[in-house]
Amino acid sequence: MRTVLSITRYDLIRLFKDRNLAVFTLIMPVVIMSVLSLAITTGDPIIRLDVVDNDHTALSKAFIDQLETVGGDSLVVCVYNRENSDDCDLSKDDAWSDVGKERVEEGDTSGAILIPGGFGEALQRGASVALEYRSNDSLNAPTIVTNMINTARNRVGSSVVVAQLAYDPELATLTGTTGTTENFTALYTQAEQQWQNAPARIEEESSGEETEIGTGANQSVPGVSSMFLLFTLLNAASVLVSERNSGTLQRLFTLPIPKYQVVVGKMLTQMVYAGIQFIILYIVGGFLGAEFGSNYLAIALLVIAFLLCGGALGFALATFVKNENQAGAIASLAGFILAPLGGAWWPLDIVPEFMRIIGHISPIAWVMDGFQDLIYYDGTVLDVLPEVGVLLAMALVFGIIGVARFRYE
Repeated sequence: MRTVLSITRYDLIRLFKDRNLAVFTLIMPVVIMSVLSLAITTGDPIIRLDVVDNDHTALSKAFIDQLETVGGDSLVVCVYNRENSDDCDLSKDDAWSDVGKERVEEGDTSGAILIPGGFGEALQRGASVALEYRSNDSLNAPTIVTNMINTARNRVGSSVVVAQLAYDPELATLTGTTGTTENFTALYTQAEQQWQNAPARIEEESSGEETEIGTGANQSVPGVSSMFLLFTLLNAASVLVSERNSGTLQRLFTLPIPKYQVVVGKMLTQMVYAGIQFIILYIVGGFLGAEFGSNYLAIALLVIAFLLCGGALGFALATFVKNENQAGAIASLAGFILAPLGGAWWPLDIVPEFMRIIGHISPIAWVMDGFQDLIYYDGTVLDVLPEVGVLLAMALVFGIIGVARFRYE
C-alpha cells in the first residue's frame, strides 16, 4: 500500500505542475459553468400581451379584464393609452402606431391584439366581429397567449349570448325583461356573476411530489463538473498506454513490488486528481448559486462511486488501444458522447422517454440523478444509494474487463 501511495504522490506532484492540464481541468470548466449558469437561469418568465382598444366600450373593457383574469400571474396585459405595470415597459403616452410594430418584431411583447371600433356594438347585435392578433412567430409564447385569448373570448362570448336572450326584443317577453340597450350591460354583468358560482368546479389536489427540472447553476455546475471529471478519469487510458509504450511501466515493474500495485498507483492518481478537481469546482459552484444540499456524506459517497466507475472505464479503454493518440481520441469521443447522453449538458427531464432510457447507459446519468435528489429534494444517503449501487456495479464490470484484457508488457 505504501508503494501505491508513493507512486500516486509522485504523479500528483507532476500533474499539478502541468499548467496546460490546470487550464483544461480547472479554468475551462469554471468558465463554462459560469456562462451556462447565466444562460439557463430561469425565474418566473414574463409573457406580455399588448392590447389596442379602439372601441372603448364596456364590452371591450370586459374582454381586457377577462384576459387579465385568465392570464393570472403568467400573463402581463399591456393596454395602450392607460397606466400599466412596470413589467409592461410601456408608458401611457406610447402609441401603437409609434412603438407597437417594433415591440412585436423585437420580441418585447409576445403579441398584440387589436380590438376594432364597433366591437361592443357588434356583440350587442349578435354579429360576429374579428379581432386582429399579431405575434412574432419565432417565439414560443404566442401559442400560450392564443390559448388565453381564446379562453377569454369564449368567456365573454358566453355571457354575451346569455345577455342577448334577455336583450332581444323578440325574446324579451319570454324572460319578463325589457329589451333596451341600457339593460344589456346589466344583463351581461349578471351573466358574468354566474360564472363566479359555476355549478361544476374543478378541485385541484397535488400529489405533493413536484418534478424539478434543472436550470441555472443547479444544472450547469454538477453537469459540467461530472463531464470534466469523466475526461480526467478517461485520461487514465492515455497515461497507461503512453507510459507502457515509453518503457516507464516496464522500469517500474523491475522493482521488487507486485506489478499490479504500479497500475493501481497510476489509476489512483487520476481518481485523486479528479476528486480534488471536484472539490474545487464544488466550491466555485457554491459562489455561482449551486446548492448541493447539506448531506456531505451522501455527496461524498456519490462522487467516490462516480470516480471508481470513471476510473475503471478509463482502465478498460486502455486495453483496447495501441498508442497514446488512439487512447486520447477514444477517451475524448467517449466523453463527448457520454456527457450529453447522460444529462451533463441539459436535464434528461426535457428529452423523450426512450432517450432517458438510453441516456442511463452513461455513468453521468446516474451521478446526475443522485445530484438531483440532493439538490432538489434534500436527499439523504438512503436516497442516493440506488445511484451509488449502479455506479459501483458499472465500476465492477469495467474493472473485470480491464483486468481480463490488460497486458503488463
